[in-house]
Amino acid sequence: MTELRQAAKMALEELEMQVESQSGVYIAINALRQALAQPTREWVGMTDKEIQEMANDLEEGYVFLYRSFAAAIEAKLKEKNT
Repeated sequence: MTELRQAAKMALEELEMQVESQSGVYIAINALRQALAQPTREWVGMTDKEIQEMANDLEEGYVFLYRSFAAAIEAKLKEKNT
């Protein structure tokens, strides 16, 4: 569990113990409960085949320009993880 999720869980438990009828706090409790119920996504990296395909798509003169290649990799990772 990440530190943020652990802190949210602790805050939720404390709020539940401290409050019995305040509606604003119940809204916060429900929001925290929903946030904690969301599944965490595992990082998805690129396969060797995807990297090779991207290198093949670059113009021949740019294959060795690391910034162009790194930007292409970053764009692909953002696409896969958002």
